[in-house]
Amino acid sequence: MMLFIVMLSIFGLIGLTTGLTPYYSRKSTQFGVSLPAALQTGNQIKLYQKQFFIFHLIAVAILSVPLYFICQMDYLVMVQWGGIYLVVGMLALLMMTSFLFLHMRKKVLTLKSELPKTELESAAQEIVVDTAYRKRRLVVPAWLMIVPCLFIMLFTLVMTYENYDRIPELFPVHWGVDMTVDKYAEKSILSVLAVPAFQLVLLVVMYLSNLSLKKAKQQVSSVNATASVEKSQAFRFAWSVYQWFMLIALELLLVKIQMVMIFAEMSINFPLFIIAFCVIFIGSGLFLSFKYGQGGERYQLKKQLKEEKYNTIVHYDDDAHWKLGIFYFNQKDPSLFVESRFGVGMTTNMARWETWAMLVGLIVIILLPVLLIN
Repeated sequence: MMLFIVMLSIFGLIGLTTGLTPYYSRKSTQFGVSLPAALQTGNQIKLYQKQFFIFHLIAVAILSVPLYFICQMDYLVMVQWGGIYLVVGMLALLMMTSFLFLHMRKKVLTLKSELPKTELESAAQEIVVDTAYRKRRLVVPAWLMIVPCLFIMLFTLVMTYENYDRIPELFPVHWGVDMTVDKYAEKSILSVLAVPAFQLVLLVVMYLSNLSLKKAKQQVSSVNATASVEKSQAFRFAWSVYQWFMLIALELLLVKIQMVMIFAEMSINFPLFIIAFCVIFIGSGLFLSFKYGQGGERYQLKKQLKEEKYNTIVHYDDDAHWKLGIFYFNQKDPSLFVESRFGVGMTTNMARWETWAMLVGLIVIILLPVLLIN
């Protein structure tokens, strides 16, 4: 029953989070399509959002049915097939989401193409650029992420060194969905450093994510520009704080995993702990998504702000630069980070060489802990 609850919770959280994505995406870029004001709040777009959400509820319900029958099998067979189906089910859900997104995107593009040309031209507006934007407190300072993590990694290294003799010659490195050990590694100086290496990988990934919030290109509306700038700032700082808490929590979780490997004892109920961990952070992410929306669009300011004048540039429809509505490719844009078109967060300009260098670097450092274990 515990296995069924764990896997059902995973499917449910992923399906719910993905299905709600259109609701906290920008109104002006639904399903990766740049929309004029005439369509942003139209009934047809609302219908597409509702259909996207309902589909995910149905998909999760269908994918959860085999879980019930798997959990009726003998224990060893259940554990084996449960792990396999968990991976297969998540891949199936991802594929269905991708096909549905492209289907909805095609519908929105058709809807947009049916608008009169004069209405599309009149929908063009000015985009505001705040030249002092980078001087604001946009994210948690980098040192506040790096320093605590380095101390945690140092503690992990010292603890490992001091207790090296206590580590068994074959120590656990992987647990099944029921938290029984299903893989061991031979003890060596390199293999016991796998967890500190994971901690380093995590720090690098979260640092880059925080950097993207700081450096991403502005997307500020010309309608009440001052409020739009404030909302954008609040959005970036809130998500940066969220990432900071998640980083520290994950680093400490890795310390606990290293202690389990060294002392060969599980002092907490890991399945329940992992479920609670996922619920807290996914729930917090959903809360921030609906409170702020993409770029702070949904955020309600506590006070009315006096309008100020900013430098402006002419708005243009950049759908041509968004491949499949999610991949940004613009050789003329010097920006490395831009706001995602679907959901919340940032993405990269795939036309920049720095993006590919960063991806290769991430792949290399992610493979490092795996190589150490093996």
